[in-house]
Amino acid sequence: MAGRTFPQRRRAIVNTGAKNEADDQFTVVHALLSPSLDIRGLIAAHFGNRRTRSSPAESRAEIDLLLRLMMLDGMVRVDPYVRLD
Repeated sequence: MAGRTFPQRRRAIVNTGAKNEADDQFTVVHALLSPSLDIRGLIAAHFGNRRTRSSPAESRAEIDLLLRLMMLDGMVRVDPYVRLD
């Protein structure tokens, strides 16, 4: 699909527990590089359970790392965890 153009990019927000599994980082990077998506922001989400003691802060740190590695830090809005339930 090389050279494919998209007449209208789709606005999206990515909600991710980025530190949870290896494919989470891939998903964030893929979304940011996708020519068909206009990523309006990333949300660092909670993952795991009380036993694993995971936190949205870990997701946020992983998102920040990805943005630094992609040289996009400060260019994409990152919101802290938003509880949906």
